[in-house]
Amino acid sequence: MLSRIGVLAMASFALASCGDDDVDVSERPSGMLADSAVLAAMRSSDTLGRVIYDPAPDLSLASAQQRRPEIFRPPGPAPAPAARTTPR
Repeated sequence: MLSRIGVLAMASFALASCGDDDVDVSERPSGMLADSAVLAAMRSSDTLGRVIYDPAPDLSLASAQQRRPEIFRPPGPAPAPAARTTPR
């Protein structure tokens, strides 16, 4: 009988301590929130709820050669070989 009362008391204390757990939890603003320009574009009626992104940059070799010609210049002439001072 005493063990039943003890188990009942422990169960009631356990249930009483399981109150509202998130009382002190506060959500901080996250960097994951959408940008206001993105939200405005999504609300716009001319894009039909779609966000239009800038085209991806052209990463081809031809594009790189046009944008950065100094990287792709041919090497200068090779220096002349040093003259030998010792006889053969």
